[in-house]
Amino acid sequence: MEIGNEEFCIPCLEGEIHNPSRNMCVTIPETSMWHGSDWALGSMAFSLVGIICATAILGVFLKYRDTPIIKASGKELSYYLLGGIFLSYFSTFLFVSHPSPTLCGMTRILLGLCFTSIYAAILTKTNRIARIFNNNKNTPQKAKYTSPKSQLLIVNTITLIELLILASWMAASPPKVDHIFPSREENVLVCVGAEDASYLIALIYPFILLLLCTYYAFITRKSPDGFNETKLIGFTCYTTCVIWCAFIPIYLSTNSTFLRTGTLCLSVAINATVALACIFLPKVYVCILRPEKNTREAVMTRSASVLSSGSTFPGSPATEVQGRDYIAYSFGIIEVGESLSTKFL
Repeated sequence: MEIGNEEFCIPCLEGEIHNPSRNMCVTIPETSMWHGSDWALGSMAFSLVGIICATAILGVFLKYRDTPIIKASGKELSYYLLGGIFLSYFSTFLFVSHPSPTLCGMTRILLGLCFTSIYAAILTKTNRIARIFNNNKNTPQKAKYTSPKSQLLIVNTITLIELLILASWMAASPPKVDHIFPSREENVLVCVGAEDASYLIALIYPFILLLLCTYYAFITRKSPDGFNETKLIGFTCYTTCVIWCAFIPIYLSTNSTFLRTGTLCLSVAINATVALACIFLPKVYVCILRPEKNTREAVMTRSASVLSSGSTFPGSPATEVQGRDYIAYSFGIIEVGESLSTKFL
């Protein structure tokens, strides 16, 4: 843009535009993502519904926390996974807020942390199942590091790695805001890094966790359905991979800050919704509508049908009675010294 008359003209600086009389350069009005924009309203509405559903599911899990189907799923890891889902939904409200250095730092952390929390819990779940059913001991003795405390230690360690990566990233490139000019008439305030691929740094580690989750979900897909949700976890991972394959090209190819932010918000919320629907809803259905399946006998019967025909995994307990006791003890259904054959069945 230029100002002047028929004899001379002076170009306006970047971020400026001529006034209607073309005799002065004025600053282009600043715009940014805010809660009242269409993209923001749509993303926040979606996330709000997700928060309500996640809260309801948490209530069901707390109410039925001592029932076999909740115990078999690893209730501590389930709570941790729900925490990651809540973070995913809450992050939307920060992504669509007016940028500031503090907010930019928080969005960097939440973007990586919400995904890492979800996939760290899923990875720990599936790894636990694989180790239990691949244990080569023929006595009902727990595989190592399958107790709730051990599982929480493992999942927190996995999450800590992501926090260290994020801390290193912010130390090397402190969060700040900047103005970009997508066109000669636009002046958009954004977090530095949000206008290019830099924000995707936070997703590298979660993507590695996603691949590991998919691997473990695949190798444990034949484990007894009374004690795992690996088929549902597998579907969650496959669906998430498809979402990521769609999200990354859109995020990188668009020049619109509002479209890019909206795409990011919806992708994070959809990933959380997939995990919520696939992993938690089946258990809520059994707890509320099919309570006859939420008993020790029902859960163990579904695993006994697999064990009676031989080991599901090479090296798992050889006899049906030993197998039932070993699995029930490993998943916390019975205590040490107890036996399903004498106490429950």
